[in-house]
Amino acid sequence: MKVQLPPQDIPLVDPNTGRVNVDWYDALKKIETLSLLDMALIPAKTVAQLPAAGNRSAVSFVTDATVTTFASIVAGGGANKVPVYDDGTNWRIG
Repeated sequence: MKVQLPPQDIPLVDPNTGRVNVDWYDALKKIETLSLLDMALIPAKTVAQLPAAGNRSAVSFVTDATVTTFASIVAGGGANKVPVYDDGTNWRIG
C-alpha cells in the first residue's frame, strides 16, 4: 500500500467536511478518503476502570452504565454502553 498526498495547493483537511484529503491506493487501485472521525477510537472500559475524575474535558466510553441520561453522573453495574466525560469533579454521561 502506498500513500499519495495531494498537491501543495490543495488543503490537507477540507474545512467543509473535516475529511483528510489523503488518497490510499491498494493493489486494485481503489481510492478511499480517510476521515478524521474514523481515527477517533476510544477503548471501551467499565466504570470501575475509569481514572479518578479531575481531568476536566477527558473523555472515555463505558460498557456498564446504569442509565443513559445525558449529563448524569455515571455509575457502573448496568448494561448500557455510553460515552462519558470528566467535568472536573465527576464522570458524566455524554
